Amino acid sequence: MRFGGAILIFVAGIALGTGGAIYGPELAAPYLPEALQRKIPSLEGTVVMEKRDGDRLLLAIQTQEGSILATFKEKVAETELLISEGDSITLVLGQYKPFVEDPVIARVRKTESGQQRGDVTPPLPQEKEQHPQ
Repeated sequence: MRFGGAILIFVAGIALGTGGAIYGPELAAPYLPEALQRKIPSLEGTVVMEKRDGDRLLLAIQTQEGSILATFKEKVAETELLISEGDSITLVLGQYKPFVEDPVIARVRKTESGQQRGDVTPPLPQEKEQHPQ
């Protein structure tokens, strides 16, 4: 019985250690100070072309490292609403790759002029002038 118990404890220790190494940093990150958090490598670029192709969305992104063709097959409608041509986008990628599928989007910054995307900015409400009576 002692040998079987030792093997069980050994296997449980390996399982906990492996699980902690894989999932631990992700679970502990919100509670750690910024100096101890792991930096996630990311690439920033500008969306130069957006095309809907059936049930997938294709984005051509120009970065400092080169061009990226990002293919989105999940959350296509949401991604299409979020991202427009000319937007600045940050993708979480370990390294530069010219072709990526369903990359994680860390940040999207809209273009300064909505005219490039065809947006119509609503006019600001005018303050009512009060006349003394």
